[in-house]
Amino acid sequence: MAKTMQTEMENEAYADLTPIQRFFFGRSVFITGATGFVGKLFTKLKEIYPNFQKHVRLVDGDLLKERLGISEENFEEMKATVSVVFHSAARVQFNDPIKKAVQHNIIGTKVFLAMCNEMPNLEAVVHVSTAFVRKEADNHVYEKIPQTKVTPKQILDAMEWMDSDCQKAVEDYLLEKKFTTYLVTKALGEVVVSEECRDTPTSIIRPGNISPTFKDPFPGWCDSIQGLSGLILAGAKGVLRALMSVAELKLNIVPVDLVVNSMIVSAWHIAKERPPSVYIVNCVMDYYKLPMADETILQKALEKRKDYPLVNMFRYPDFKIYYSWVPYKIHSIIDEWIPAYICDFFLYIFTGQTVLVRVHKKIKFIYDIFLRLGRDPWICCLDNFNTMKDSLKNGDEEIFFLDTEDFDWDSYMEDCFLGGRKFIAHEDPSNIPYARKKAQIWWFVTTVLKWFLIMLFIYYVFPRSLFGSDDRMHDVHS
Repeated sequence: MAKTMQTEMENEAYADLTPIQRFFFGRSVFITGATGFVGKLFTKLKEIYPNFQKHVRLVDGDLLKERLGISEENFEEMKATVSVVFHSAARVQFNDPIKKAVQHNIIGTKVFLAMCNEMPNLEAVVHVSTAFVRKEADNHVYEKIPQTKVTPKQILDAMEWMDSDCQKAVEDYLLEKKFTTYLVTKALGEVVVSEECRDTPTSIIRPGNISPTFKDPFPGWCDSIQGLSGLILAGAKGVLRALMSVAELKLNIVPVDLVVNSMIVSAWHIAKERPPSVYIVNCVMDYYKLPMADETILQKALEKRKDYPLVNMFRYPDFKIYYSWVPYKIHSIIDEWIPAYICDFFLYIFTGQTVLVRVHKKIKFIYDIFLRLGRDPWICCLDNFNTMKDSLKNGDEEIFFLDTEDFDWDSYMEDCFLGGRKFIAHEDPSNIPYARKKAQIWWFVTTVLKWFLIMLFIYYVFPRSLFGSDDRMHDVHS
């Protein structure tokens, strides 16, 4: 009787599900990279389904080991039960040496696919890549496997016998002074997917620069200083004070929940449609509707420094945007690097640690990537993305939203600012009134100190006659 009642309840619940929810109902799903930014969006789920963790198993793994380092016992269970796989594990370090990037993003992908080919019940494999793998001469990024300067086999063979000097030469050849080892090896990883996916329906999701959430689990959530969140927070703390830009710079950012939705929808879509080849989806915002970075992102940060300042700031937040290299470098050295080195010097004396210089280097490196990828347009074609979006019906278009036609950038940037304040800086919204008062004090102290130093400089550099004293002239005549 109890079993019959449970079955009836399950059938009734199943009847109320959307098509995508029905597809995943009762399935076992394997996710790599679950501890990364894309992998953990669980806060809201804990509130709605407190016992959801009973249905989740954590499996230790390693991208550099055979079968991802998964034990024989766990893998046997996976072979018997898993039908959908999401592969988002990667090493997202843009400046890795070529050999390390190859190990994680090419060898790791080969090992992952070899494991998938041993799993008889798979109906969908989703691989996460990046939108910046390759663009054509017309600045378009097409939804197809990229052409690469070398094959995966060639680069793997080379890494076996080359010494570090030879590897560096190969790295320079592949990067062409505009890419990074991460981007090059992710492109080669896509080639690996196309070569070794066999007959299992497979998709590749290519996100742009992943940024804080748009809606789920709530607006503005983030947990990493990588990308947009790091720039906003560095500006709010008063660490970032000079930015180099180019005219009409656009940042190809995409909310992380849109990326997750694309992954989920693509698994359902390829299992249903069974495309004849790897289904590639550029998961980005429409390039022609992206706002100018200077107006919408950088200026927004300046506006919000007064509305939502941080209690724990290094200096009063203030930065300028430059379009010429020389004034930018001068401002950066004087207003960023020198104060950072001075503060780290005293910090090292008292604590034995340094912080600010290291933070500066990381933030500047992140922004340099944005700048390099934004100097020229990366116009991603969205045919497959729009096909998936248009296929969402019967409630899926609300739950797994992909429609960003009416995306409000001003509102989103405000959410990003508040999210960075709460989830990265760990400052509660309740302390905003106190933070505003403290920011006013910081502004006064900073302004007085700045003008004092300027006047001191003028006083000792220029003739004192400028200040109404001619003592120097009398001394000369005498």
